Amino acid sequence: MRHPAVLAFPAFAAVMCAFYMKWGDYLGNVISAVLMTMLTVHAARGLLWLRGRPQASRRRALYIAVLIFCAIEYGDWTTSCFWSGDTWRNPYFWFDCLLTLSFAFFLPAYRKAVPA
Repeated sequence: MRHPAVLAFPAFAAVMCAFYMKWGDYLGNVISAVLMTMLTVHAARGLLWLRGRPQASRRRALYIAVLIFCAIEYGDWTTSCFWSGDTWRNPYFWFDCLLTLSFAFFLPAYRKAVPA
């Protein structure tokens, strides 16, 4: 299923990859951008596919959890660019805590998406 809104994810990843190249290595940024693009595009296409199918809505929580994880990961990477230091005032630590908490949502979402 092709939807014009799904094209926003690769464009966003390309812009962020170019932005992160100022602070990191090129190969690592490209690999991260490709993997995050694959995650977000698959999750967005899955959510769009589920729009008209109420019987398959058990996967919706998993797709939403993946998109939330990707958003927090981008926030984590962005805050680490601007503020360094090992204090609790560093926003990187708060985004990292959010990222850790987001992992707690994957197991229930996966259990709901994949029947036993």
